[in-house]
Amino acid sequence: MIIAKGRQVHRLLRSRSYSWKSAGFIFLAWSAMTLPFIVSACDEVACEWSPNVGWWADLLHQLSPFDSLGAGTTVTVVLITYMVLTIYFLGHCLGWMLYGTKRLLRFAV
Repeated sequence: MIIAKGRQVHRLLRSRSYSWKSAGFIFLAWSAMTLPFIVSACDEVACEWSPNVGWWADLLHQLSPFDSLGAGTTVTVVLITYMVLTIYFLGHCLGWMLYGTKRLLRFAV
């Protein structure tokens, strides 16, 4: 799915019909879910990083359509949302890399 999204973004960039607004929204949404998501536990030797979805699930559980769901279901909704955003984010990154590589190769030739 990431490769298909990357090829689609590459095609849109080449045809100059790429929507920068949707790309900005995806990057902001992915960053908003990822940056506060990461929890680090450090000691004198090293740091250990791990994702923490509990506070997103608590926040989502307070909204009216989700307040009747169980805790496990709410965490599942958060993880699926994060998975979809990650696929779109990585697809856009791949599409930009393909487009940039093609342009660099065109200049090299």
